[in-house]
Amino acid sequence: MWKLTTSAAAARGPWLQSNNGFLGRQVWEYDPDAGTPEERAEVERLREDFTKHRFQRKESQDLLLRLQNEDGGWGKQVLGPSTMFGSCTSYASLVLLGAKLDGDQDALTKARHWILSHGSATAMPQWGKVWLSIIGVYEWSGNHPIIPELWLVPDFLPIHPGRFWCFTRLVYISMAYLYGKKFVGPLTPTILSLREDLYSIPYEQINWDKARDSCAKALLLLSKISPDLVGDQIRQDRLYDAIDCIMSFMVLNPSESFRNIVSDYPSVECTSSVLDALVLFKELYPKYRASDIEKCIKAASLFLEKTQKNDGSWYGSWGICFTYGTMFAVRGLVASGRTYENSHVIRKACNFMLCKQQSTGGWGESYISSEIEDYVDSGNPNAVNTSFAMLALIYAGQEHMGCFNSSFYFNYANYRNLYPIMALGELRRRLLAVNS
Repeated sequence: MWKLTTSAAAARGPWLQSNNGFLGRQVWEYDPDAGTPEERAEVERLREDFTKHRFQRKESQDLLLRLQNEDGGWGKQVLGPSTMFGSCTSYASLVLLGAKLDGDQDALTKARHWILSHGSATAMPQWGKVWLSIIGVYEWSGNHPIIPELWLVPDFLPIHPGRFWCFTRLVYISMAYLYGKKFVGPLTPTILSLREDLYSIPYEQINWDKARDSCAKALLLLSKISPDLVGDQIRQDRLYDAIDCIMSFMVLNPSESFRNIVSDYPSVECTSSVLDALVLFKELYPKYRASDIEKCIKAASLFLEKTQKNDGSWYGSWGICFTYGTMFAVRGLVASGRTYENSHVIRKACNFMLCKQQSTGGWGESYISSEIEDYVDSGNPNAVNTSFAMLALIYAGQEHMGCFNSSFYFNYANYRNLYPIMALGELRRRLLAVNS
């Protein structure tokens, strides 16, 4: 049974130190003998209930079995469709944690069937293949070269990895080292069993040169095989997605699984935030580099106006999605002097927000908006999207209140706390200003 250990008791051992007496320090420790037999039996009952209802309850991120899709696979994210990347890494993780194949209805049996019916682990994208190579379930010769010597070229060259986007740079510096070392962990019985589970032919017979170039293109090959052998034919729109994905990787993107990761592209959120900061700085320190700052403000404002979509929205790269991006864009443009009265761009943004309001008074946007780059209503309002919309309308000077009820998606837990408070606080501040 897991128990919570707090404060100084959590610091047993020489590796954890604190300058404040471990105030607020909390860790979970597993004690198999903790609790009474009745309590342990209740914990076991709850575990079985979680497994039984894992297709209905996907909020928890601590149990891979609960995140499994009904078709047997896993997506790159909790709500996403099954992918080879998500399925192979999740399957391998479960086996490493001690899970075993056990019966036709077992989760691993369904997962293995999904993996083999979609091309086996040789159809994983590059990052997945590297991960499997490290643990010894995929040969390094089946990977595209990740040249560690590239870090030795002059750093002024555009191909130097130091010029990659920060997240990609951190990933590739470690991958390049491991590729150069051809590092492989211990080949335990568990690893050898994974070699059998993840492939449709014996491991020793796999053509690793051919596997190197196998990825989403496996979909096309599967679509040409009789459904009697591989199951229902892949939908045409899924094939279109695969081709779009392949084409998006043509410009120096060796991950084969994430879009736009090598370079850091301009975004509405970053531009708006910098614009807001420059305007505030200019007000406080009007003499410092005044002409340079004014030039930058004008260029940033023009960027925001040019990137507005025809419906009045902006695409958000770091949140979901159009309510998020539009809120940032409106704030930046208002900071630069645009208003509802003098800017057609601001009026279009307000019209967009108002036309997406649900009958409850709130807003709710689906994560699918980020994938198809078009607004998709989630069907239900939520506090975060409602806050984004409220802030956009408030920044634009519109008196409005809403009912309250986020390529890879993150659950920013504080969004539900931060943005509702931010929206209500901004509304209160402006109402008080009007009343005074």
